Amino acid sequence: AFIQNSAERMSGVEDKSFDCVIASLALEEFQDLHAAMGEIRRVLRPGGRFVASVTSFDRLRPVDSAFMGAVIAVITRRAPAALVGRASLASIPLEPSDARAFSENNMLRPEERDVQFAAPMEDAEAAWRLFGRTHIARLLDEEGQQELKQVIARRLPHTLYIPLRFLRSRRPG
Repeated sequence: AFIQNSAERMSGVEDKSFDCVIASLALEEFQDLHAAMGEIRRVLRPGGRFVASVTSFDRLRPVDSAFMGAVIAVITRRAPAALVGRASLASIPLEPSDARAFSENNMLRPEERDVQFAAPMEDAEAAWRLFGRTHIARLLDEEGQQELKQVIARRLPHTLYIPLRFLRSRRPG
């Protein structure tokens, strides 16, 4: 079953009705991770699994940090305050409040595995295929997107190694 719902309040979803909940590159977008983890626990059957992936920007290579710094500079000019909150925290689940979201909702401490996703950008078109479909592009109006394209184009060719963290936890029982 595919259900589109709020992670913090999954209305219409019965308690203990799922064997597995998957959140791919979504946890950073939740307004209230603690509430979302409570709902995930609620809908999981005892022993049910929770798997997720998050971007672990704390693992960026120095050259990629400089690249992303230029991207973030455009966002801070064009969409002030758009990156407050999650962007200033350690990657999930390393931030203490994130760890509490798991433990206080009686989910097992997540197992973690870090990997890197290589995103080769040979030219501006390839770069925009990557960035144009991200949350970053949606923060910007048309002028901001044009500025971002120019900033990225000046740094090409580049292979961006995007660090991802895969998480696996379960509801005890």
